[in-house]
Amino acid sequence: MKKLLLAVLVFGCNSSASRVSELEFALKKCQAQSAKADKSAAAPATTLASTASVQVVALEQDKPTVATVNYSQPWEGVKDEFDLVNSRITDEYFPSEAGGTATVSLTPLKLHHEGEVSISTEEAERRLDALGFRPATGRELRAFAKADYQWELMVVALGSSLVHPNGLRNVPGLDGWHGRRGLSLYWTDDGWNSSWRFLAVRK
Repeated sequence: MKKLLLAVLVFGCNSSASRVSELEFALKKCQAQSAKADKSAAAPATTLASTASVQVVALEQDKPTVATVNYSQPWEGVKDEFDLVNSRITDEYFPSEAGGTATVSLTPLKLHHEGEVSISTEEAERRLDALGFRPATGRELRAFAKADYQWELMVVALGSSLVHPNGLRNVPGLDGWHGRRGLSLYWTDDGWNSSWRFLAVRK
C-alpha cells in the first residue's frame, strides 16, 4: 500500500482535475492489493524448483507464455489496451528497445520463500539470475498482457525503468481490480509483497 500511495502522491500533486478518476482508481487498487497480500501471506506455498537456495513458487498461471514482441513499438495506442495507463508510460520515458521483433517465452515467477512477506528489488533480481532468467522489459510485459495475462495476478517487469534525478526508479507492472485492467508504474525501493510475480525471460 505504501508503494502505490507514494506513487499517487508524487504523480498526482501536479495533476489536473481531469486525472482525479485515475487517482481514485489507483487508491482503490491499493486497497484491493493490500487485501491480496494479506491473503497470500497466509496461504501455504508449493515449491516448484530450488536453485542456490532460491525457491520458486508456481501457480497454474505461471506457465510460460509465448508472445511476439515488437521492441520498437511506440507506446501510442497503449491506452486502448487497458482501462488505466500511467501517464508517464510513453516513448519519452520508455524509449525503443533493441531487438526488432522476436518470439519470446515469458514466464511470471513468484520468487518469495515460504512464509516470506516481502523481498527487495535487488533480491528479486539476484534470484532471477540464480535461476537462469533475466527480468522482462516493458514491451515484453505489454506483449504478455496481450497474449495470455491472468488479471487476478500482479506482474512486474524489472527490465525497464524510469529513473528520477534522485536515483529512485519506477518500473511497469500489470494489475487488475474488479475486472478492470491497469498498466501502472511502481517504486522499486519499497520491496515487493508476496502477491507479486516477476515476469522473466530465460537467458
